[in-house]
Amino acid sequence: MAANGESDRGCVLVLTASLEREVEGLLRSILQPSKATDDLLSPHKNFLNTLVARIKLLRALGAISDKHYEQISKIGSIRNDFAHLPLQTFDDPKCAARVQNLTFALESFDQKLDPRIRFSMVVSALEMNLRTLRKKHLRS
Repeated sequence: MAANGESDRGCVLVLTASLEREVEGLLRSILQPSKATDDLLSPHKNFLNTLVARIKLLRALGAISDKHYEQISKIGSIRNDFAHLPLQTFDDPKCAARVQNLTFALESFDQKLDPRIRFSMVVSALEMNLRTLRKKHLRS
């Protein structure tokens, strides 16, 4: 999901929404298709309607690693800041420092990446990785 042309806030909200769809897709690949699964994953009905609750379940099931859990949690926290603080930008030093802690698949990259680029790259890497995990579950 591209976020080109979006404000920093739009970028974070669009990319995180796309990541959330991948998290849901992975959960659906693990859980039995049923009305119960649909109810569990309904955005309006219950305790599994948040990103945090969903990644906790995935971690508890062993479907994602500690690194996935940690990085997606950080992304969710950053997303919450952008959602609730309309003037939040990647230029804010506190935000930039938090984004600097996003490292999934960036171990070999320069630590001085622009915060918006770093955020986008980590979210994209996580999405691709979750998609791969989902395909593995669908095959088994």
